[in-house]
Amino acid sequence: AGFIKISKGSIQDYNNAKKKQARDLPDHLQAKCVRGIKRRRQDPLSFLNSIFQTANEAMKSNPKSLPFRSPVDTKTNPNYRKVIKKPIDLNIIRTRIDESLYKSKDEYMADVDLMVENCKTYNVADMMLVHDVMELKNICQGVLRSRKKEIAEAEAMIQISEIFKETTVSLLQIKDFEHFRDPVSGKEYQKEIKRPMDLRKIHNKAEKFSYSSREHFLGDINLIRDNCHIFCQDRFPNLPPVADRLAAEAQKLVNSHSERLKTLETMVGEWKGYSKVGTPGTSYPGTPAVGRSAPASPGPADDSKSMPEKAEEADFDLEEELDAQMEEEEAPGGDEEMAVDDMDSELHSDMNMLAEGMSCPVESEGF
Repeated sequence: AGFIKISKGSIQDYNNAKKKQARDLPDHLQAKCVRGIKRRRQDPLSFLNSIFQTANEAMKSNPKSLPFRSPVDTKTNPNYRKVIKKPIDLNIIRTRIDESLYKSKDEYMADVDLMVENCKTYNVADMMLVHDVMELKNICQGVLRSRKKEIAEAEAMIQISEIFKETTVSLLQIKDFEHFRDPVSGKEYQKEIKRPMDLRKIHNKAEKFSYSSREHFLGDINLIRDNCHIFCQDRFPNLPPVADRLAAEAQKLVNSHSERLKTLETMVGEWKGYSKVGTPGTSYPGTPAVGRSAPASPGPADDSKSMPEKAEEADFDLEEELDAQMEEEEAPGGDEEMAVDDMDSELHSDMNMLAEGMSCPVESEGF
């Protein structure tokens, strides 16, 4: 029988095609999975600042931006710092963009407006420079208008996350809830509690924009409560009532932002899909009702779970997997790793299918 040889170059071409497939997605949808590719998922804050970077580059590309690209030379303008108390230029703005310091369009435009006002204040006798800086501002506003919907959606997601971060910080500061601040250690706990949750993890998830709604956020709070009832009601009977107060306090804090959250939740658009897949809502399969009793010991009883319960458990496991993948990708060198084995396996499978019609086995180079 003959052999079909697959060169390393063919494999590389295939891998490059997969990379291109990922890059062709809009930036704010890069979180979507592409088989065989690991990409850093761009969060809404980074995405928002990437829009501001586009606006900034549009201004810098205009020849009239030259006087505004770097700090004013105080040697040729010795009184500048006496007149201008808050100097700003396009490079300073660029640095703040690179650090994702702008959480809204208003914050970004405040620095652009400051650049305009500084120019007007210092160059009273040079209206040509004032005209130039106003032209740059118009260019900037044009870019932002063209991305209005995307900006609004990213801002909504950022504001939702800020609310949940503030809520979690408030809960972390309450001494009565100290037992729920950090992960519980111990093999017995890990064996019985399959979905551990704690306040610091919730805060970390809020920082990573993992919650797009009250349902998702309160779902994790309620998971802390339910885990406590399951594990502690016989061992530490004083703790379940404290867990109930934690859930009630979280609900109260969230309710204080109810109207604002109601509006923001309708504005997140595509970012709703950025929240972790499978983040549970306010009800968990197998959660004991109020007046809870401890569940039966794990084992064969798990086989009796309904399909929805099993599906939700699988979703939860996927959420944990995505968390781990995101942490791995954020490590140095993790911007764009290739899952080579998966791709090579897929390519090998494709070539075998091709070879079937030729009655030839496949021989590969470099697998």
